[in-house]
Order: sequence, then structure tokens, then C-alpha cells
Amino acid sequence: MLEINNTTSAKVNKKKLELIAEKFSQTFKNKGDISLAIVGPARIKSLNRDYRGLDKATDVLSFTEEREIIINFSDTQKLKKYQSMFTELGYDISSAKSKARTGKIKEYLLYFLFVHGLLHLAGYDDMSESERLIMIRKGRDFLQKIGLDW
Repeated sequence: MLEINNTTSAKVNKKKLELIAEKFSQTFKNKGDISLAIVGPARIKSLNRDYRGLDKATDVLSFTEEREIIINFSDTQKLKKYQSMFTELGYDISSAKSKARTGKIKEYLLYFLFVHGLLHLAGYDDMSESERLIMIRKGRDFLQKIGLDW
């Protein structure tokens, strides 16, 4: 089961997030309830400082014991920030810009960050560059597999 706490004014598609959680559980054999909090940059910065000692905003925080994922929703609107990730995913940035105008990129990034958090809960880490690239590719491949490609 997925519990969603959206503290922002942004609209999110709960059914798609539930579908992602269900399919992820089936694919990665990662059972159990998950809590997803969608927050803004000030809240995630505070949490990042409190739990990781880093006084800056981040994209995603995952807490394995609590099975909780926290996503900084405002970052999904910062296409420039994700420019290198799109290149690593094999996506054309000019296409991403056109999708950003339609809102599709914002939706895709939310799903991508959610899957990234789920991968952390499943035991994946991104402390090294090679681990980060593995997680990026796994996230992309998973979303493509379940039909939520951008």
C-alpha cells in the first residue's frame, strides 16, 4: 500500500504513483507499505540537514527503516538541473524542453524521482558515479517497462 502526503499545491496522479509502487514491488520483490511525502525545497533542505548533515535541498530522501520517500517536487520544474541526467538516459534535451512546455516532463520527473527513492528502499545506492548511473538506467528502464516513458 502507498500512502501519499502531498504538502505542496501541485496536483499529482495518485493512481499512477500507486501503479508504480505496485509494479515496483512485483519486479524488485520489495514488499511492504510505503509512505511518500511530496514537499517543497525548504522542507527537504531542513530534513537533509537534520538527517544527512547537508545544509542544502536535494531531490529525494529515502528512509529504509520507515520505508519512506520524500521528494522535492519543485525540482521537477528545473529542467536545466536535470540536463545531464537526460543525456545519460539517452534523451534529447531539445525534446525535453518541448515536453516541459506541455507539463509532461514535470510528471515524468516526479515518477522518475519516486522510482529512484524506491530503488534506494530496495538496497541500491548512488554514492559513486558508477552506482548513480546504474540507478538512473534502472529507473528509466523500469518506467519504460511499465509504459510510463516520457
